[in-house]
Amino acid sequence: MSVMAENEKMKFIQKICKKTGTVYRQVSMPDWLVDHVAKDLWQVGEDQDIIVTDTTQVAQPAKFFLPVPKEAIIHIYGEYQDSDTPTDPKPVWTGPATDLEQMKNSAHDVAGDIWNAFTESGEWVGSSKSIVELP
Repeated sequence: MSVMAENEKMKFIQKICKKTGTVYRQVSMPDWLVDHVAKDLWQVGEDQDIIVTDTTQVAQPAKFFLPVPKEAIIHIYGEYQDSDTPTDPKPVWTGPATDLEQMKNSAHDVAGDIWNAFTESGEWVGSSKSIVELP
């Protein structure tokens, strides 16, 4: 694993929907590496494109199905493996997606080995089990 210099500029590579601009995937990497990686990172459908940007409005915590708005409030439920928003147990963590993304192992850091993540509106956005087919 290489150690990045403090002043190394980061870029975001995003797979987006051409029609809506919805971000399907996102990774960040040093500026110097972008040209080597961007075009071969993901398969791209006819209605999709790959863009490179200096800034982003989305976060993609580890094991989240798709990026979510940085300030989206996320609820992490530990020991919960259903895709429906729970009504009984309380979340083990609640906070903005950007805070979760900054943790080394994301939801695993706050919930352990088994967890599911939901937005405030109840959308299932992440799981300790990668079981969702993505665009």
